[in-house]
Amino acid sequence: MEKTRYPIEKTDKRSLKTKRAIKDAFIRLMSEKDISQITIKELALTADINRKTFYAHYNDIYDILDDIEDDLTKRVTGIFSRFDLVENNYNLFSVFEEVTAEISHDLTFYKDLFSCTSYSNFLTKMKVLFTEKLFCFLSKQGNIDADTLAYSIDFIAAGVISTYQKWFNSDRTIPLETLSHIIGSLILTGIKPIIKDAVT
Repeated sequence: MEKTRYPIEKTDKRSLKTKRAIKDAFIRLMSEKDISQITIKELALTADINRKTFYAHYNDIYDILDDIEDDLTKRVTGIFSRFDLVENNYNLFSVFEEVTAEISHDLTFYKDLFSCTSYSNFLTKMKVLFTEKLFCFLSKQGNIDADTLAYSIDFIAAGVISTYQKWFNSDRTIPLETLSHIIGSLILTGIKPIIKDAVT
């Protein structure tokens, strides 16, 4: 019985590795050109696989996009599910520390992802997802007016996505940990502490 498990495990690992290579190649190509211009042949060449291998995992280009979006949804959901805002004294630093760890773990992937200007809807979906999770996260923490919270979170989410996008498209002289700390500080206390530090 044990002997039958090893081939299955190897196949699963090989399959996951191949799908990851396909997704990495797809994001890389999408950061360079419009999604409508990406061909299976080009994608297979970039991922160092053949067309048969590609079709063993995906039906078409947009099937990869759906898979990446599903994966990102799980990652964002996982980050928010691991924190209790009350226990952390309403401190969002822990959330952004987790975001930093996630990005650092897969820096090249996220760099290409945030460079996908040819498919802006991708980042829009990320903003919507972040907004939904943050709203759900904060709305449970007391008697907060829903409309006020919704507008505030939309402002925060747009700023967070835009800031990370700007960082990835820059020379990245500021460490990612510092950037995440700045974002967390701005969300928690506003811009006054930063201005105060600058003039003292």
